[in-house]
Amino acid sequence: MTKEIKMDQKIFGSNHQFLFSADELRIYHIPPNFSGPYNLAGDLARHTIPAGSGCLNKVVLNMSATCNLRCVYCYADFGLYSHQETGLLQTHALHKIVNSLISDEISMIEVVELFGGEPLSNKRLLSTTLELFNQNFEVSNFLLTTNGTFMDAKTAKILSEYDVWVCVSIDGPRFINDKLRGEGTYDKAIHSIQLLRDAGNVNVGVVATITGFHHQEGISGNDVIEHFHDLELPVRVMNVATKETEISTGEIFDSTLFQQQIEYEFDKIEAGNSSLSLISEINEIISALAFREGSMEFCDDLNRGYSRTFDVDGSEYNCFHFWGDQKLQLSSDKMLLPLVVKYNSKNGRNCEFCWARNICKSCPALIMSGDLDLPYSDGACRKEQRFSMVLEELGKRIENQAINSILANFGNNYFDLGKRLGWIYPEAKA
Repeated sequence: MTKEIKMDQKIFGSNHQFLFSADELRIYHIPPNFSGPYNLAGDLARHTIPAGSGCLNKVVLNMSATCNLRCVYCYADFGLYSHQETGLLQTHALHKIVNSLISDEISMIEVVELFGGEPLSNKRLLSTTLELFNQNFEVSNFLLTTNGTFMDAKTAKILSEYDVWVCVSIDGPRFINDKLRGEGTYDKAIHSIQLLRDAGNVNVGVVATITGFHHQEGISGNDVIEHFHDLELPVRVMNVATKETEISTGEIFDSTLFQQQIEYEFDKIEAGNSSLSLISEINEIISALAFREGSMEFCDDLNRGYSRTFDVDGSEYNCFHFWGDQKLQLSSDKMLLPLVVKYNSKNGRNCEFCWARNICKSCPALIMSGDLDLPYSDGACRKEQRFSMVLEELGKRIENQAINSILANFGNNYFDLGKRLGWIYPEAKA
């Protein structure tokens, strides 16, 4: 008995012996008698919150529509976003946000994220915010992303007392970080991490952005990872999102180079030297298979039943990228805006019959702003070719029995890194 091949399925492997099902997020052995699902999930189970249960996965608060740094690649206009002037979250707006959530019968929140701008430029409201959310909701975790320049011993103590996960933005070794973020910012950021550790906060890590300047200096994403590993710091690395030629990491696709990168990334995961790949398609395929999570939207955060996002004045938006843009502010009916729906949906002709549609991710907000292109153009999809190449390499790893180590290392390290950096809070068995 063979399994019927449909539009949402992909045949791969050196002898075409594997089938990837986008609907089921499983891999099958195929003819003549497939052995049932090749279950990559093991006993890992990602923790999710059912919609309409009085629970939210995430609440994002704009603590400060301003920033003291002038990072050369900043997508947020140095914390202003679309605001005409700087501003800080005030007590009355904070109560407005809390009351809005209470009126919607929200009782549990998985993650409350304090964001900006630079959130610690509004340190005076830090304790009040943390305490108010603790008093009114069952909050699993608090997360704060900071450049570290406003950190002091008192602030570090508060963050430790509330067990806040802290992500410090540092873009690599001192010379490249200071070139991008300003002279002296590396030392201040590292000092902030030491203050947090001295206060007893072990939930601290680094978020690094890779740019064209890194490439000009001969620094790769792996070099950045190794730099922070030497400092015993967990790090999440991402490519800058921009079309500016000097800053961008480039969009020219070289299939030979990409194949080499895929093999290198899989080798790292297999050896246990990496928790997340620098290639997004690897992360998207393996995490979808391992955690059985797919979506017909490019970004789940735009779903109000999953995530809620509030600006400094207490107004609500579908995404922090929209802060300050009155056209994109949610109206009283809180319905997702048609323009957002358009760019977040995979129901168009380019995605409708794509085998990878349930695992493909992108950022509709950055597409809307013009900083990113749609994954597809003129009927051709840039990501589909890369997904296919990743899947073929995965087939080789299944054939040589390396898939078990890859999945175990990816899953366990993914959870460990995610918990330490504060962007995933699973209940899982390892």
